[in-house]
Amino acid sequence: MRRGLITIVTLTLLLLLQSFDAQAKRKKDVEVDTVQVAFVNGFTIHADLIGAYQMLFSDHGQWEVGARINLKDRYFPAIEAGFGKADHVDDFHDQLTYKTQAPYFRVGCDFNILKNKHDVYRAFGGVRYGFSTFNYDRCIAIIDTDEEGEKTTTYQQYNDLHATYHWLEGVFGVEAKIWGPLILGWDVRYRRHLFHSQASEAEPWYIPGFGGQKDAGITANFNLTIGF
Repeated sequence: MRRGLITIVTLTLLLLLQSFDAQAKRKKDVEVDTVQVAFVNGFTIHADLIGAYQMLFSDHGQWEVGARINLKDRYFPAIEAGFGKADHVDDFHDQLTYKTQAPYFRVGCDFNILKNKHDVYRAFGGVRYGFSTFNYDRCIAIIDTDEEGEKTTTYQQYNDLHATYHWLEGVFGVEAKIWGPLILGWDVRYRRHLFHSQASEAEPWYIPGFGGQKDAGITANFNLTIGF
């Protein structure tokens, strides 16, 4: 899995760097904000390649698509939706398992932070609000110690536990037009839980749309985008 992931990342970065270099050579003397564009200047639809790769080749992942509206090449209101799934067995104790599958949603906005807002490549910062409600099955280990200090491990299976999670994301990314309407890009996201509810018996191991059960973390997306 790691070798294939590294290949995808390397090829994508090479394509982006090649496009950035070519565009930079042609755009050195472009004046800023001299191009007149409509208030609504098109929209894009994208799919995340990393989540799809995980879905196909690991025990958890997500199918994710999103759309952004281009407002004057400056502001990009965004909506994202996906379907996350996990079917996990612990590497060292095959009795410890976790299963879930559910949709998730995010809304937010990106902001073009390049000096030349109207170029065919962009760097942007943004924010997202994410939400997921889901059921999950989990088997956990229960360790008991008797009066003589002997430890006994038993396994408890819980089914149809319920959880709801809300979180916030900070986004930074770049994207470049490769050919025609085709755009490739990547973004890095810092995610943090806002609030949640979950079953008291066992916490989720994987949260659709967020990932692991840590309160915060950094993830990356590689996006295949079509512009209109």
